[in-house]
Amino acid sequence: MLCVMAALLTRLQKLGSLIFPVPFRKGLGADNQLLQLYYFRGRYMLATQDAVYSDGARYRPLRKAFAEPELKRALPAIAEVLLLGTGLASAVHILYKKGFEPNWTLVDTDALALKWAREFLPPPLAQTARTVHEDAFRFIAADPGRYNLIIVDIFFGRDVPAAVTERAFLQCCKTHLAPGGFLVLNFMPRKDERADIARKALEADFSSVTEICFGLNRVYVAH
Repeated sequence: MLCVMAALLTRLQKLGSLIFPVPFRKGLGADNQLLQLYYFRGRYMLATQDAVYSDGARYRPLRKAFAEPELKRALPAIAEVLLLGTGLASAVHILYKKGFEPNWTLVDTDALALKWAREFLPPPLAQTARTVHEDAFRFIAADPGRYNLIIVDIFFGRDVPAAVTERAFLQCCKTHLAPGGFLVLNFMPRKDERADIARKALEADFSSVTEICFGLNRVYVAH
C-alpha cells in the first residue's frame, strides 16, 4: 500500500521529498484537531500543528526503546503487542523493518489517524492487525487480553494526559502483561510537572525501569 500511495505523488513531489517533507493529505481528527500527512524520503509522517506523531520506521522514541538491551533480546519471542496511541503505527513499521511480525492490537481515539495507520501498514500485517477506535484508558480497563509488549504513546499535541502517569493506569497495564512482558512509555513532561514524574510512577510497580532521555523527551522500558 505504501508503494501504491507513493505512486500517486508527482515526480516533482518525489524529488522534493528528498529534501523536505511534502504535504500529502490533511483532515480533522479528534476534537477538530488538524492532522497533516507528509511524505519525506520514502516514508509518511503524521503531524499536528505543534508535534510530529509518527515518522515511519525512523520514529526516534521507539527506535531507542527497541534498542534497549533487555527488550532487544526479548523481541524475537514477542508474539502479542498492544499499542495505545497509534499515530501512523510507527512501532509496527520499526519492528517489521527489523524482521518481526507479531500480532498487533492498535488503539486510538482518533478515527482518522487510525484509518490512515491501517492504510499504510506493511502489506503482510494489514489483514492481521486489529484496530480499535476507542479511548486507550477505557480500552485497557475492559480488555481481557494479555500481551508480551504494551507500548503507551499517547499524546494530544505535545501534551501527555495526566492519567498516563497515574498508578491505576500503570497497574492496569501491568496486569495485561504476560509473564516476562515489557511496558514501553513515551513521555514528555509538561512545564508544571517534575521531569521524573513518569519514572517515579513506574518504579512504584515495576522492578526494572530504564529511562532514555533526549531533549525534553523521555522513553521508559519497564518490566
